[in-house]
Amino acid sequence: MNVLFETVLGLAIVYLLVSLFASTMQEILARYCGSRGRFLREGQLSLITDRWVYLRTINHPSIVAFYRNAPGKGHTPSYLPPDTVALALCDVLVRRHQMQRQGRVIFNLETVQAAVRAAKDRDATLGHSLLPLVEGAKTFEDALKAVARWYEQGMDRVSGWYKAYAQKQLFVIGLVIAATFNIDTLAIVQTLARSPALRAEMTATAEQVGSYQAEVDRVRARPSATDASTKIEEPFQQIEAVHTRLDKLAAAGLPVGYACLGPDREHACELPPASSWPIKIVGFFLTALAAALGAPFWFDLLNRVINLRSSGIKPPESKQT
Repeated sequence: MNVLFETVLGLAIVYLLVSLFASTMQEILARYCGSRGRFLREGQLSLITDRWVYLRTINHPSIVAFYRNAPGKGHTPSYLPPDTVALALCDVLVRRHQMQRQGRVIFNLETVQAAVRAAKDRDATLGHSLLPLVEGAKTFEDALKAVARWYEQGMDRVSGWYKAYAQKQLFVIGLVIAATFNIDTLAIVQTLARSPALRAEMTATAEQVGSYQAEVDRVRARPSATDASTKIEEPFQQIEAVHTRLDKLAAAGLPVGYACLGPDREHACELPPASSWPIKIVGFFLTALAAALGAPFWFDLLNRVINLRSSGIKPPESKQT
């Protein structure tokens, strides 16, 4: 039983490191490619199907401040406050409804309700969605809160889209990492099962899992477009830290990396026999699947296994004669 626990611990700590590496690489790609902003824009377009209203909403003075460049140019912010979007959207609808009127635009519950009714009469999907919300509101603030909840629920759906997309990305990145650093799940399991010394080293490393708390919390948190405190250098520092930990485990005997590319370079780089490649590829795929589960999953699993191991099995009570 101890061999099984220690093997699971060793494998989980490797998966945690690979997942952290993959998550950090994905964060860098998301920043440079603007993936979160692209999903936000797609979600907004699915909610605000009237392009005239959509363009004027994202160009509203209260929304423009969240864009680094002009709206529609450069990367879209990854987050917009629902209350702000609700206010901007209602303002655009009211101004559109009162466009033919002369004088000051009136902005209250009655004008919001009238503007949404007009949108519904034009057979706009947006009007059909918002009318039950604003009609049931008793005050102007209630109407804005209802529209904000509607927007937030739509963004929750977008979060689901992005999580599915991110999981596929993590798998691909994990596969690249596994092949690049020779992180073969099957080879690692075989080595751990045969080496008590390596299992002891991996168990000691796993018991220090608390040191990964800050890195895992970083993965759990959803970055905000308005958060300027996170610098682009920090993910690269995290990659370097994960690489250092993998090097330490390799020095302890974990079969990761390629010996011919190590600092000693005692062996020449030769391709393994063709017969071993199918098993090697399966090992890489298992590592990639583990990376797709994410660092928080493996961090939580490590904590559970360590707690279970430390509690042990309750010894049977001795019978009194």
